[in-house]
Amino acid sequence: MGNAFKFTQKQNTTLGVSKLNAFAEVAYKPLPPVRMTANAKFVGKAAGTYDVVYNNTAGNAAGTTPVIADGPAVYPRQYMPGYTLVGLSGSWQVASLLGTTKKVELGFDVDNLFDRHYLSGLGQELATSNPLTSGRYFLGSPRTFYVSLRAEL
Repeated sequence: MGNAFKFTQKQNTTLGVSKLNAFAEVAYKPLPPVRMTANAKFVGKAAGTYDVVYNNTAGNAAGTTPVIADGPAVYPRQYMPGYTLVGLSGSWQVASLLGTTKKVELGFDVDNLFDRHYLSGLGQELATSNPLTSGRYFLGSPRTFYVSLRAEL
């Protein structure tokens, strides 16, 4: 294989993993049985491919025989852009349900509150496959609602 398939120490970026991540959460309890929470998660940009890839069998700028016919001569390094997601949740504790439980909690969660479109990861096969076949990214989850009921018996 040519140089196009090497991963050098200089390019020590792990594919699909951001170097900058942050998470923050704030909770509020206006009354003892009620709890409300808001959170934000930031994920910085992450490498989607190892490096610039030359579309030829030599794997460098001097090569002439293309690997992908009619493809561009050079495929630039790809990055997944950073994103921030916001979530909300709340719960309400009910004293008992017909005397059969010690505690009942009704809850709700909203993930990706603003329905942000983002790339959440990439295909695991990219770490070992031909870099010319890159572009297998996973779309992040859309806004999602959850309702839960927990009971202590």
